[in-house]
Amino acid sequence: MKKNGFTIVELVVVIAVIAVLAAVLIPTFATLIKKANRSADTQNLRNMNTLLAIEKAEGGEVSLSDAIKAVYNGGYDLMTKDADHRYAFNKTKCEFEYVENTASLGADYETMTEVTTLDSLETSVENGGIVYLKGSYDLNDSTEKKYLHVKSDLVVVGDSSNLTVPNDAKDTSGIAFWSDQTSPLFVVVNDDVTITLCGLNLNGTSSSNSLVATAANNTTINLFDCTLNDSCYGINIRNYGDPANNLLSSGNTITEDATVNVYIKNCNINANLSAFNFKYVGGTVTVEDSVLSQKKTGDYALIANEGNGVKMTFKNCTLNAAGEDIISTQYGAKNTTVIFEGCTDNGKNYAIALSGSGPAGIGNKIIKDGTTVASN
Repeated sequence: MKKNGFTIVELVVVIAVIAVLAAVLIPTFATLIKKANRSADTQNLRNMNTLLAIEKAEGGEVSLSDAIKAVYNGGYDLMTKDADHRYAFNKTKCEFEYVENTASLGADYETMTEVTTLDSLETSVENGGIVYLKGSYDLNDSTEKKYLHVKSDLVVVGDSSNLTVPNDAKDTSGIAFWSDQTSPLFVVVNDDVTITLCGLNLNGTSSSNSLVATAANNTTINLFDCTLNDSCYGINIRNYGDPANNLLSSGNTITEDATVNVYIKNCNINANLSAFNFKYVGGTVTVEDSVLSQKKTGDYALIANEGNGVKMTFKNCTLNAAGEDIISTQYGAKNTTVIFEGCTDNGKNYAIALSGSGPAGIGNKIIKDGTTVASN
């Protein structure tokens, strides 16, 4: 008589064999995956430290912000594949090390602080160092709708992590930030501070906020692989000339002779009014391989330059202006240079002043692919 299918005994035997094989092989596969992740991490470590060795050979001591910039410019990042390990920056040796999460490190190290709650995010940002951000956070969920105060050198590393700022955020003193453009997400409140943001999605509301701002002197802002969405200004550096409008609870005011340096690479900035607003301060802005977009039509510029001696350079960027101008140098700006190299635009103006905007200042120049297109 011909058999149809398997007997129960045969099925039980097959299932038992599969279970035994799974019990043997799954831990083996898990171990292999872990070894592969650690191998990838250590190779990444070697590559990063090679870049830092070049930095040291060219310029001597390498700071944490210099190290982060070199790593991301080299196409690497600080995210480890193995969940049990992390990278730590040895300040004495000026190099990264691969350490276990449970390792206790001394004062010579800057190591990542993992953030898992909104409260710990606010505390970690104020404390500075390297913050590893997991997940998404909406400051609307905070009992105090306030900015993230940056008081000392800070690096925030995320994996496409989302941060959202409420439109009605206040300073911890209860005072809005500046008189007419409130609610930045990150705001530098102490002088001589560097903030570096990597792999983050920063979200605002288009009516009245900025996503990264400073009210302090001699600030450095670095952004790598970030997206800035739906804000009044993406990057906002302003000096109103009125200390009451510049003042934060820290007591600092940004002054006209301040230097603010901005470096941005591989970012996407989608703003309502302007992707950049530089007002009455000096410094440098370098933007590479990024997309800048604007929503507001009419008498507005994608890049608003109102600086004092500022130099801006945009390399290999895509510039999408909804308003009249790609760049407007206006409102008393003086001795500024704006350079565009290899950029793609949508045909809008490169202007010294928006129509009806007031004095254009003196000594300003706009250069596009080696040709001066506007000056005064």
